[in-house]
Amino acid sequence: KKRKMNDKVVVPEIILKARYELGRKSILLMFALTLVNTSNVLFGGTEYYIYTASIPYFLAYQGSYLTGKLPTEYYFDWPDSLQFFNMGEYWIRAIPAVLIIFLFLGAFLIAKKPRPVFMAFMSIYVIVDTVFRFVIFQFGTGGIIELFFALCLIFVMINSVINGFKLKQLPQQEANEAETVATE
Repeated sequence: KKRKMNDKVVVPEIILKARYELGRKSILLMFALTLVNTSNVLFGGTEYYIYTASIPYFLAYQGSYLTGKLPTEYYFDWPDSLQFFNMGEYWIRAIPAVLIIFLFLGAFLIAKKPRPVFMAFMSIYVIVDTVFRFVIFQFGTGGIIELFFALCLIFVMINSVINGFKLKQLPQQEANEAETVATE
């Protein structure tokens, strides 16, 4: 039997769940790497791992830079009469950075059951964060790899949203099919 162009392809529930879970696990990975990177810069480190949310990292970096918490080589172009901001400026940036990071953990936990609307919100955040990354940090040599991972994450997140909506419709579809069979 040949399939027509408008025939719907039925995807097994286990595949839908696996695709949805991939989005959740991507959020968890992004949470872990963002936590490592942001903590690192908040405590004066300089290492950076890709697959990180850039907004909390930027806030943490800015707070550390303005208050003199980074290594001295970061300040080589400043005059000798350098004066740093007080620690209040540090905390004004560190607290929102940490809250944004834990948004990812919250998203991972809340999305345990298929919640495609929440995953859509996280997808929008990832898109905004990616645009922010390339507007603020520009597009350097390492940018191609960053862009590749960002686009992969956006694809996975959008795919997770689509499959989440399909999972939400499954019980309703099964009930409608049972009702159709019962009436025939």
